[in-house]
Amino acid sequence: HAYVFYATSNPYACSALVNAHRLRNFLKSKIPIIFLLGPGVNVPAIDAITASNIGITVVRDNAPALPTGSMEYYEEVLLKLRAFRLHHVYPALERVIVMDSDQLVRKNLDHLFRLPAVDVAAPLLYWGEGMGVTTALMVVRLREELWGIVNNAMKHMTNGEYDMDLINKVLGKRLMVLPGRYCTLNSHWEAGDTPGWFKGIKTSANATSEELVELYDQVEVLHFTAMGKPWNVAPGRIDGDREILRKNKVHPLFVKQFGEWHGNATEVCTA
Repeated sequence: HAYVFYATSNPYACSALVNAHRLRNFLKSKIPIIFLLGPGVNVPAIDAITASNIGITVVRDNAPALPTGSMEYYEEVLLKLRAFRLHHVYPALERVIVMDSDQLVRKNLDHLFRLPAVDVAAPLLYWGEGMGVTTALMVVRLREELWGIVNNAMKHMTNGEYDMDLINKVLGKRLMVLPGRYCTLNSHWEAGDTPGWFKGIKTSANATSEELVELYDQVEVLHFTAMGKPWNVAPGRIDGDREILRKNKVHPLFVKQFGEWHGNATEVCTA
């Protein structure tokens, strides 16, 4: 087994290191950790990974190209799906948990390796239309047949399709859906609402402070979407900047989430 984080630039590599640090040193996971790194990750980030003494295995790889006309922001996102072929690199690997780096792992996830032998398990895309899954976290059973399906699908993507579209389209019948707590958006603590999976059948607005605290206690993995990526947000300026812009006040946990990321990054992201 192994945890796998992918990164295509130094800031994402730093965030991957934050979460590897959390898994190993705070959450006490002994499972191996692999970083799948694109060519945009360079020497300072690699030095920090080495200096962390977490025992991270680095695999350098290149992202398959998206169709012409795709959004530049997602240019290298398909590097994530190259994790489906890691049994070519490490034949003994049977199962991996592949995660986006722009998240905050809050709980030990080792129990997900003990799921039934499904090809892919991933959290409910509870903020989207329909009943798909998000690819921000995927528990993947490494098999040549599965890699063949994914690799072939990457070669036949159409403009406007990305990793999440591909996985839902070609693996829909093979997916196990995990609860929303395995990928919860940080926007709930900005907007003051709770997701449908928390209480009731739809998003509930005007959540109480106690409900938002209770929600955070349940979150296994937090995904940074509101206000941008954590390395671009100064936690101490959030409240003041929002006041200047006449935006609503956020729950204190919203600021704390960014602060927690920055505290960890300060510890591990410089060699």
